[in-house]
Amino acid sequence: MKKSISIVAALLLGLTMSTVSFAEEAEKAVTEKIQISENIFINHNYVPGIIGSMDSVIIEKDGNQLPIFESEGRRVENVYETDLDNDGSTEFLVQMDSGGSSGDRDMVLLKLNAEHQYAPVWENTYAGPSVEIKENDGQRSVYIEYITNPKDEKGIKALATLSYGKDGKLVNTEKE
Repeated sequence: MKKSISIVAALLLGLTMSTVSFAEEAEKAVTEKIQISENIFINHNYVPGIIGSMDSVIIEKDGNQLPIFESEGRRVENVYETDLDNDGSTEFLVQMDSGGSSGDRDMVLLKLNAEHQYAPVWENTYAGPSVEIKENDGQRSVYIEYITNPKDEKGIKALATLSYGKDGKLVNTEKE
């Protein structure tokens, strides 16, 4: 009985030592500041070799850095800025890699709220999207072309459109 307890204790001690040495070898997080436009930056925070990242979208205004969005583990790839609802305030469309091999991208539209903070007003996920912002008859719209079924070799595409209606509400249409 004493021999089996000694063996178990030795195994546990060896497992603990290998866990400690693994923790010591872990790489430290790296932060890269990526400039998107004159006053918009992404703080890309990641650990080399690890897929997820804790990114932030930052606006520089009057020498101050104001974080407006946290990615919650997704890598921010791009930030599109436009006054989508023509109210004089900029909205931001944040595109993030949602991970995996399907090419999915999470899209989040941020709008300035009554408390003067940017908050999500719309979110969706699209496979292999391409984004374009166009103006038609004085109305700006976001066009997101995406693949309807990433496993389909033909890659049939659809189009999602985001715009604000005359009533001030966000309109999202999707058509193949």
